[in-house]
Amino acid sequence: MNPPGEFLEQYWQMRERMQWAEFALERGNDVAQARSIVDEFHSFYDRWRPGLQEAAICAALDEVREHIDTALRPGLEALFLERLGQVLEAYNDWWMSEKSFQLSIAFISLMKHAPPQLRPELERIHRQYMEKEFDPETHYRDSERDAIEEEAKFRNALAGLEADWPDRMDAATRERLNKLDGADARAWQAEVQQKLATLMARLKAIRTGRVSGAW
Repeated sequence: MNPPGEFLEQYWQMRERMQWAEFALERGNDVAQARSIVDEFHSFYDRWRPGLQEAAICAALDEVREHIDTALRPGLEALFLERLGQVLEAYNDWWMSEKSFQLSIAFISLMKHAPPQLRPELERIHRQYMEKEFDPETHYRDSERDAIEEEAKFRNALAGLEADWPDRMDAATRERLNKLDGADARAWQAEVQQKLATLMARLKAIRTGRVSGAW
């Protein structure tokens, strides 16, 4: 029995949408819509596959589902891990810039209250590490600006992650983010990088046929 026309029309539309989702994955944008398309296909598959009898159509549908489960879903997970790693890196940069700002304030205070005979040595240390002459106003303003800019980068990275993966930003993840310091951020980033490396190795093995596509 030939498949109904409604199925064929939806099938080819779904194939086009799946192709679009793959392009979106490669570009790393429109992630939320790409994830939605993947979920839509599974609903489409569950609706139509049990009643189909045409062998070629069944094989094609099964092939698409296998591709989703062995390539697109892991690819989306890899993209999530990459983006989470970027958020953690941005947080660490912000944390470091905040510490640098605090050190700048402390150094300015030290210079203000240091005995005159110590100021030349303190100025030399400043030139050595900052590669410019010490000026309290400039030193404060530059450090404050850097901290503000790094915080903005972190907030933007986090907002993008929340927009594309709202379901992954659960209470536990938010709590962990809220409790971060620099060391925690670096440890979490290393954990994410290890998971990503394992996932990418698995994907490579599947693509080269060294292991099955089962996850």
